[in-house]
Amino acid sequence: MLRICWQLNNNDVGVRVMNSTVQRRDESDLAYEYFKLYRDTDRDKRSLRALCGRNVDGKKRSLNVIGRWSVRHEWSKRVRDWDIDRSRDQLKLVITQHNKELSDFIDKDFQIATSAQRLVQDKLGRMSESDDFNCHHFRQIMIGYREAREFLKDLIGVFEANLNGSRLS
Repeated sequence: MLRICWQLNNNDVGVRVMNSTVQRRDESDLAYEYFKLYRDTDRDKRSLRALCGRNVDGKKRSLNVIGRWSVRHEWSKRVRDWDIDRSRDQLKLVITQHNKELSDFIDKDFQIATSAQRLVQDKLGRMSESDDFNCHHFRQIMIGYREAREFLKDLIGVFEANLNGSRLS
């Protein structure tokens, strides 16, 4: 079965984020623990001042010390990369769910259209075996077939447009 897919291009974001979240060579263990607290705090609640009240290994640090670590080890940039990666993960989940729902919808539409085709084939088969040919009944069957055929063509046209490179990204 053909599928329509939305895509999200990753580029090298994963590598950048991995490098942004690991402890830097010149970053002390204590500074890195504070960085992880800062990184893992909700964006709306994230602040250096809030970190001053947090204990790490039984120690609290002043705003000056935390501010110095933040500048020296580029916490803002590293956390921005982290946030972008988390946003991408969420977007991937949404896109995956959307693709599944869209695929299920199209599968059901395709089943309906092929069922309509089978009904027309069955009716025409019975008509051809009958001695009493009814033109009006034949016309109604062919109108139904035309609708089913157009419906399938529309579905196939969507697939062909997708296969020819008009992917949503």
